[in-house]
Amino acid sequence: MKPSMRRRPPRRVLRTAVAVVLVSMPVGACSIPESNAPAPRNVTITALTPEQAEEAVGQGGYSSPHTEPMPTESGWVQVFDELPADGRTGASLIISRDENEAVQWAVNTDRPAASSDVLEKTHAPQARTDSMGNNLLTMTNYVYGYAISDPSGARMSLILAPDETDGDTPDETDRDAPDETGYNAAKNAKEDEDSNAAIAEQRSHVLVLDTATGETVRVVEVDGMVLGQALTSNELVVETAQRYFPGDSGQGALHVFSLTDPAAEPLTLPTDKWVVGSGASSVLLSQRPPADRCLRTACGPTTLTVLGTDGTELTTVTGVEMFRKILDEG
Repeated sequence: MKPSMRRRPPRRVLRTAVAVVLVSMPVGACSIPESNAPAPRNVTITALTPEQAEEAVGQGGYSSPHTEPMPTESGWVQVFDELPADGRTGASLIISRDENEAVQWAVNTDRPAASSDVLEKTHAPQARTDSMGNNLLTMTNYVYGYAISDPSGARMSLILAPDETDGDTPDETDRDAPDETGYNAAKNAKEDEDSNAAIAEQRSHVLVLDTATGETVRVVEVDGMVLGQALTSNELVVETAQRYFPGDSGQGALHVFSLTDPAAEPLTLPTDKWVVGSGASSVLLSQRPPADRCLRTACGPTTLTVLGTDGTELTTVTGVEMFRKILDEG
């Protein structure tokens, strides 16, 4: 069933945690030209006709973890996943619709998005993050998560599920508990060691699309666990780590990829903070991992750092109680 989108017209999207910068949003074209962006190995992106897209959704093989479609400058975008099964790696179907629900463009990938269902199905180490409180990749609110748009809504990016590794994901609910505290230190230490090894071996892809046309802007590949991403006007920023956190042994890093020169090598910046949003040419970093509840209620004060994509620290803001997604109703 295709999602209903008549409840509200397309909105202009603006996101920040503290400061607000208003960006205009012209209406774009709807055709899908061939992309010149180089695609890394093992990722195939295929343009679909509107009829093929509707047929794919109607067959019922895809599910959508989104609570509502993503508003962009040109309409609405929704991401559907085909879960891995029976030797298949799974897939993603990305569809843009106008305010009348007509398909404007559609593409599919031969890899699914990094949704919670997919991560659990593939036994990725990220599947542990719900129980550890760092559930960045298991939520999507278009400010941070595995599917986001840039501040103007002109581009979107999608984190794809990581390549499978030989590592296994420990089951947090099935650990031996021989002592009175319910904790088996030896068993958990071994599970953590195995999981950390799997994290270090991970390779993940992030796809950036033009939301007006569906054209591939860039596809990048990174090593380690993807903790988050951000889109500025001209850059994709992907945060990775060697653990479930960016600080200390996590060895967090921000990889800044140009969207105007798809062949350019990324700039890599070390970080011990979590990426939680972006501006036109900067990213927002937090001392604590983001959580959906912090968009709605106060989660306790934290400090945000505004970092330019060249690595320059622009400013810091202390005492921030809540991360907010600000929507300009126009």
